[in-house]
Amino acid sequence: MVENERGRVGPAAVAALLRDPAVRRLWAAGALIQCGRWLDILAFGLLVLDWTGSPFPVTAILFTRMLPLLFFGSIAGTLADRVDRRRMLIQGLSLILGLYAISAWWSMDGTPHLWLAFALSIAGGLFWSAELPMRRGLLAEVAGMERVGVSMGLELLTANVTRMVGPAVGGALVALLGFAGVLLAGFILHALALLAIVGLPASAPTPSRPSQPAAPVRIVAPLKEGWRHVRATPVLIGTVMVTAAINLWGFPYVSLVPVIAQEAMGLGAVATGLLVASEGAGAFLASIAITMAGPPAWFRRIYSLGTLLFLAAVVLFGLTRDPILAACWLALAGVGMAGFNTMQIVLMLQGADPALRGRALGILVGAMGLAPFGFLQFGLFASWLDAGTAVVLVTGIGFVAVLACVLRWPTLMRHGQVEPPAQFR
Repeated sequence: MVENERGRVGPAAVAALLRDPAVRRLWAAGALIQCGRWLDILAFGLLVLDWTGSPFPVTAILFTRMLPLLFFGSIAGTLADRVDRRRMLIQGLSLILGLYAISAWWSMDGTPHLWLAFALSIAGGLFWSAELPMRRGLLAEVAGMERVGVSMGLELLTANVTRMVGPAVGGALVALLGFAGVLLAGFILHALALLAIVGLPASAPTPSRPSQPAAPVRIVAPLKEGWRHVRATPVLIGTVMVTAAINLWGFPYVSLVPVIAQEAMGLGAVATGLLVASEGAGAFLASIAITMAGPPAWFRRIYSLGTLLFLAAVVLFGLTRDPILAACWLALAGVGMAGFNTMQIVLMLQGADPALRGRALGILVGAMGLAPFGFLQFGLFASWLDAGTAVVLVTGIGFVAVLACVLRWPTLMRHGQVEPPAQFR
């Protein structure tokens, strides 16, 4: 989605962006961090299931990892506008490395360490809350706002690849090396990410992040300022509300896919894995198309229509009992997810006042943090009804909610490039 001097997009523009060494470092760090994150999510779930023999702790460990996004995302976004992002990333990665090292040593006895897995999950969630607004905000600044489409498109491509590679590696490590092997892999991935970030030049001072602040960093007042800005800017508040809706009534459907595959379709473990992978495959292919050819004037429509496509395809999946047709619906859902995932960050970065971008991203992260309650909601409905009916009902609510957001904030469907309000240009 990168624009050249004539506003076009294509592979040449992507290659031009990646020739920037600072962009390459931030992108590589993101790939390593995300791979480690998805490795942990799958491996911790498998280990907790093996240790306890119950699916509830598996749901609980995912809940604890994602809950910090709700409570600390906005705070981290506020800090991202007030401090040196590079320094904060270095400090966060250093802390995570220390936790991995101590935990790997502690777990070498080969016995279950349930409390340690939960503690690391919480720490990973806190780091996730800070890493997203700080590293992606820094990447957008380094790449330039005129090239924000491609930089965030590369982020989505990376996320889709790591969602396939991380779990595959995590499953193999659990089988071969156990908990200690998983933690050692996490240590190595985050150590490489730290090396990439350390090699970046120090952030240049800006009006919102002076090199020597005259007063201590404040949180509450800047956070309120960020909320006022988001509420007063239709494209920003619309994006945040759509993100909240899809995290409550959309994305958590993935927790019920294995249940539907095995109970309603009679699939085994291998076939279930292939079914789950079909969504990632659709998202990966669509993200390539969006990155290479997505016209900037269509960014808002790609976001809104992609979100509605995702939810509609998931509803159709919930109604389907044929495995081949179900895989087709999930692949189509992946196409819609690619539009949503790429553009939610792009719209927030393009539509926000440059001095408030970190806070805008932090508020968006907070909306993502509603996902744990979505998981609980899908689980409750599945316990009262069957899993397929739960997916249809809850995701149908999400479709109506997103459609209401598009009608409430029609800017989400308008043609034309997104820009900050006139007073912030």
